Amino acid sequence: MSRSDFEDFATKLGCHLKKPTTLVVIGFSVVIMMGCPDRITMDVDVWRKRSQIDLDDLRQACAACGVLFNPKGRVSK
Repeated sequence: MSRSDFEDFATKLGCHLKKPTTLVVIGFSVVIMMGCPDRITMDVDVWRKRSQIDLDDLRQACAACGVLFNPKGRVSK
C-alpha cells in the first residue's frame, strides 16, 4: 500500500463513519505518511487509548470499505 493508497483508504473509511471519530494511527502507517514508499504489513494499528472511537460505527465503516476489523488481536483467514 502506497501513501496515496493509504490516504484513499482513510478518506473512504471516513465517508462511511456516521459519528465523529479520531483515530490515532501508530506503527508503519505513520512511516508511510512520513515518506516511506510502501507498506511492509497490510494492517493499520490504532492506539485505542488516545483515539475517540465508537467501535460499532468503526466496524460497520470497515465492512463498507471491504476491510477486516479486529480490535482484539490477529486477523485470521
